Order: sequence, then C-alpha cells, then structure tokens
Amino acid sequence: MSELVKLLTDVSKRGLYDKNFDKGTEVAKMPMDTCVTHTVLKKIMVVGPRDLYTVQKCQQIATNCMVIAS
Repeated sequence: MSELVKLLTDVSKRGLYDKNFDKGTEVAKMPMDTCVTHTVLKKIMVVGPRDLYTVQKCQQIATNCMVIAS
C-alpha cells in the first residue's frame, strides 16, 4: 500500500502513468502530509501546453485505506 501511495504522490514519477505529463516540481511541503506542486502538461492537439499549481493532501482513514486529494 505504501508503495502505491509513494508512486501516486511523487511528482517525479507521474510520467510513468500519465501520458500528458511533461514535468513537475514540488513547491512547498507542509505539515500533515500536504504539499504544493507545479505541474506542466504537454500540448494536446490544438490546445497548447498547460501549467498548474495543485495542493495535494494525503490522509489515512483506516488500516490499508488512504485518501489522496488534489
């Protein structure tokens, strides 16, 4: 379970499962498993590349049950 959470929350590994991902950096790490990331997505058809900032929060709600929200 922890390996899956690490894969989904590590911005450097996002390209392994998201074909539109170009690059990303972690801007800030905050308490309570919260972080701010800057993500750049590739150009799709006629839509130019996009960049966005997201706040991501991870919280374990039960044994072997984790919520990852952006």
